[in-house]
Amino acid sequence: LNQESDDLQFETWFIAWVRTAFQAKSNKQSINNLMAWSDEISKTGREIQKQFLDYSLRFFRQALLYNYNAKELVFMKLSDKSFKFENFAPFIDASNIAEISKEIELANYHIERNANPKIVLTDLSIKLTRLLHLKKA
Repeated sequence: LNQESDDLQFETWFIAWVRTAFQAKSNKQSINNLMAWSDEISKTGREIQKQFLDYSLRFFRQALLYNYNAKELVFMKLSDKSFKFENFAPFIDASNIAEISKEIELANYHIERNANPKIVLTDLSIKLTRLLHLKKA
């Protein structure tokens, strides 16, 4: 039961994160929003931060499966009706998924080892901005 409420919070954080990361390419003010997002997440406990990063990995995996027409394997149901999974999925493909996964796992590793979460999450957010806009190979 508690996991479900965490997933709702994680969904809210994730959607805000990727929307701001998308905007950062054309709107440099979004970098400040990414830093504010990192500050908000860094105020939670390390276990919550690590769980959020795990949730993010699952979300990206689901988007990749959706993008490659394995829709029967996509089980994630979103409560935010303004976020369209089918619009997000085309941005996750072979050109960036490995790097996105690597960066999230590295951030998880650093948080586990007591790195400053605000710095780790800000760095991850800036990298995500670049990775979401990679052109398909």
